[in-house]
Amino acid sequence: MHRCEWAGRPDRLEDYLTSTQLVDPQAYYFGRARSQYYFQHLFVEGECTGGLPRGHCFSGLRRATHCGDDEDWAVISPDETDGPGVMWRNENACLPNEGRDPAANVSVDFLCFDREEQTHLHKCIFESNPAVGGLRVNGGAANPNEEEKILTALMQSGQPGKFQHFWDPTECSNGLPSNEVPCLTSVRWGEHCTGDHDWASIFETGTKRRGASWFTSHSCTCARVAVDYYCPPDPPEGWTFRRCQFSGVGETVVDESCERGHVMRAVADVDPNVLSTSPGDELILRQDDGACKHHRFRRKECFGGQLPQKKKLDCVASIVQAVECGREQDWEIVGADGTDTPFGVRWFNGNANCTNDIAGSVTVDLLCKEDGARGPKMRNVVKTALG
Repeated sequence: MHRCEWAGRPDRLEDYLTSTQLVDPQAYYFGRARSQYYFQHLFVEGECTGGLPRGHCFSGLRRATHCGDDEDWAVISPDETDGPGVMWRNENACLPNEGRDPAANVSVDFLCFDREEQTHLHKCIFESNPAVGGLRVNGGAANPNEEEKILTALMQSGQPGKFQHFWDPTECSNGLPSNEVPCLTSVRWGEHCTGDHDWASIFETGTKRRGASWFTSHSCTCARVAVDYYCPPDPPEGWTFRRCQFSGVGETVVDESCERGHVMRAVADVDPNVLSTSPGDELILRQDDGACKHHRFRRKECFGGQLPQKKKLDCVASIVQAVECGREQDWEIVGADGTDTPFGVRWFNGNANCTNDIAGSVTVDLLCKEDGARGPKMRNVVKTALG
């Protein structure tokens, strides 16, 4: 297992792209123009326990925070261009605590495998025009006139939509993930039209299809969505699988770090390529409406074993679904990191016309290393880290 962590002021992606990558659709960076508002951090050796992950890996986004309205988070896998790293979008980037705190804070868990164990790793990627899921339009089965009517409606300002996509075998490495065994699952990449929220891995019980769903506030033609699945017939020796699920209203809390990034004064992180400034203009102050929230998982909300803090278990952790009405963002998995920190999640929600009593739904997967356990036939570099 590798855990890569970084905090600081992130790079603006456009500063590192070539002129061809900025303007030529055939050369776009990961399939789309990224001339403004995109940020990136590429991990280096010293930021990762067990060394820099390499090869074919399961990726779980543990922490994804950036001052401002961040969205469209993506983990760049070690076997993808420039990986491993993270990329995201933020139209209103800022520097919290008037520039004294790190602007962004990210953490990713990687589980990397040798050639034999790779057969249980299914990395599914979709990059095309998705189906409108919340309105009963599903791919080729949809009535073309109905779909056109819905998409036309979505083009109007303020017309949001819920989308979904079910995996085709050609979209997943090693074919579709098994429906017969539990799968460690991670929504690794999620971007659509901006104003994107409620990312979730889904399973349709009737057809036993796996896929992804999300909500977007605007309309456009192309989404890029990726979900990683690790589905061994049995858990690796010395490791245990847990899934924790919560449905309800998240608790509003006093969280100093969260509040500094959203509801306290912050310096606008002005892009010099977009807005020229005179001395002093960089001290633009901003403030959000919304609330910092968290949920601490209880034993009855988790299956597969005790809560990880009971035995100070260190776990590969990933978000399976994070859904709540509003502009929820800055998701972070807390605990399950080898300490007795209570296991849970925290996030910020810029409410956006939602009442405070609307329930949300959060699911987190864990693959926890018990005392003395080694790895599931991983690459040699990983075995050393597992002890």
